[in-house]
Amino acid sequence: EELEHYRKEAEALRQRLSAQEKKMSEKREEILAKARAEAREIVEDAKDTADAAIRDYQKWLKNPAAADARRMEEQRAALRKKKDALTDKTEKKKQVSGQKTSDFRIGDRVKVLSLGTEADVIAVQPDGTLSLQAGIMKITAPPEDVRLTARPAAKKDGGRVHTGGAGVRAETVRPEIDIRGMTSDEAIPLVQRFLDRAAMNKLTTVTVIHGKGTGALRKAVHECLKRERSVKSYRLGNFGEGEAGVTVVELR
Repeated sequence: EELEHYRKEAEALRQRLSAQEKKMSEKREEILAKARAEAREIVEDAKDTADAAIRDYQKWLKNPAAADARRMEEQRAALRKKKDALTDKTEKKKQVSGQKTSDFRIGDRVKVLSLGTEADVIAVQPDGTLSLQAGIMKITAPPEDVRLTARPAAKKDGGRVHTGGAGVRAETVRPEIDIRGMTSDEAIPLVQRFLDRAAMNKLTTVTVIHGKGTGALRKAVHECLKRERSVKSYRLGNFGEGEAGVTVVELR
């Protein structure tokens, strides 16, 4: 029964992910189609302006006496304007953070410039890229595409990091964190930071979604919770809460 339950759970997750992928693909195609249509319109408009200017210049070359200096300058200005508009649309400047790999550490809150989304640093790779967690998505990004937005303040208990302390602004935090699919090394720093932020926001009950799997991640989470001073108690989810796939934490 348990294996069948896992199979159904995996199949349901696969279907949800497939539906999300299809929706994202359709949205991407819609955006691309709109961009292509807009680009075609801009190019056609620019070509019409250039063609009109060329016809006038050819006419004036045959009869220089008929040349109109004011009209020529107006056409030159119109062509420059079209060129600038085309450049703005087709050569959008890429944002660069100017930061280096050494500027980041696990637990940092960052913004991925190319995606316009926020994420947490979960690992720093040997090649200098950053492994990030943005909701349920894992992202790998170079440091120049990432900007640091928040860093947990250091606390003296064994080098742990916390977001508390003077001069650190409390962040809005959801009452749950989803760490399914992560390794213990990736997940535990995020859980610690999540608990710190939850305590700062004066939440009394939060949920850690670790999934059932082999139970290794759940065990690592429970070991972490035993050490956390902000944790009053914890338990596995009841029926309807996620059962053994989640841990409900009561904070002091």
